[in-house]
Amino acid sequence: MPATFIPLHNNHRAPRYPALGHIFALINEPRVPRSSRQTQTRRTDKVLPTTRTQETRQRVQQRRPPRHWLVSLGLGMVLMLLLVAAWQFVLPRTTAAYNDWRYGNPRTFQIDAFVGHETVVTIPSHFIVLNLNGDIQVIELPGGDQNKVQRYQVTQLSGPAAASIPVTLEFVDPNHTHHPDMLVHIQDAQILLKNVNGTFKVVNS
Repeated sequence: MPATFIPLHNNHRAPRYPALGHIFALINEPRVPRSSRQTQTRRTDKVLPTTRTQETRQRVQQRRPPRHWLVSLGLGMVLMLLLVAAWQFVLPRTTAAYNDWRYGNPRTFQIDAFVGHETVVTIPSHFIVLNLNGDIQVIELPGGDQNKVQRYQVTQLSGPAAASIPVTLEFVDPNHTHHPDMLVHIQDAQILLKNVNGTFKVVNS
């Protein structure tokens, strides 16, 4: 007679509310940090070494001994010498360039003035002063008749830079005679030419 198997009753019943088990599993599941939180943590980790580095630098600076006053004095003297050398190198070249631009080469200066030598009272006389290799000359072209040109030998300059010295003219009439005298300016020096009898004559000092 074949054996008969009687199924046993399973006492373990399925849960009445299967969804609750799934909810409990989600609650007990470990949380994974979000990317934003990870970024914040990394940024915090990066800031800490920088702060420590700044504190270390401040401590090193505080430990350094103060600079001696002789060091500052020496640096100031070196800077002053450099400025003086630059001034001595730049100033002469700047002055020469300015004189070349204003007075040309040879040095020339021109001016118009009424000196009483004019044949036409409304036309001023024209004066040109030249520095020809140190030889200072004045050329007068009377107003109204430029055929009566007059040339005045003023002085002779000497020295290696004599030809580069600019010369200018000025007319002064302190007595208001309408026959002004001529002043020749050569750097800090002045040479007076008196206006006498329709011409100018150098006054020997």
